[in-house]
Amino acid sequence: MEVRFSHSVRIYLKELIQILYDKEYFGFEEDAIEYVNNLIDDIVTNIERKHNYVTACKSLSLLRNL
Repeated sequence: MEVRFSHSVRIYLKELIQILYDKEYFGFEEDAIEYVNNLIDDIVTNIERKHNYVTACKSLSLLRNL
């Protein structure tokens, strides 16, 4: 499964890096980039996990109807 982010979400995530660095949540811009990359990885992982769960539940439901 491929997770795609809309153009506006990609822009937001790029802006988030700058905001986190400018507001001094991180001392180095590279750390803000790593944080947002980890956030993206977490989002993708959870979407895939939920997708797999829903697919498994639908399969079980179909099997019960046989």
